[in-house]
Amino acid sequence: MNTKEEIEKSDRPRKPGELTFALLLFLVSLTISYFAFNISGLSSMSSTGSIPMLAALFLLFSSLTTLIKTSLMPRSENPLAFTDLITPKLLIFFVSITLAYILIINQLGFLVSSILFLFFSILALYRQGPLLAILISVNALAVIYVIFRVIFKVILPEASLWE
Repeated sequence: MNTKEEIEKSDRPRKPGELTFALLLFLVSLTISYFAFNISGLSSMSSTGSIPMLAALFLLFSSLTTLIKTSLMPRSENPLAFTDLITPKLLIFFVSITLAYILIINQLGFLVSSILFLFFSILALYRQGPLLAILISVNALAVIYVIFRVIFKVILPEASLWE
């Protein structure tokens, strides 16, 4: 069976962004092939550049095959956009609280900012209520504090907001 027949037999439509990803994969493999070809010592099969060139050619061939298969797939009727598929709400939430943690750790110190980060993380993931989330957060932070501050004597950021 050839590739086109396999794709036509498959009922799976192409997802939003899948063709773009396949094209980017092919372009990256072209770039890798270019750099592999420019490695010194590609004069014979046993030279230094032969293995990188062989790997780059395999990557180029497989990415081209993927690009062709993907371009032959039928378009998706899915109303979800590409960004809706790759950025779920939980991911956006964790990126947001991680950035907030990075921004407030110097002002509020390690203990306060870490307890807030752990509390909201556990509350979002575990979903057993705020009381259990704060209990788990305090215990986890106590263990982290004892290990790093007491045992290993690591200096943790202190609050500058209260000074």
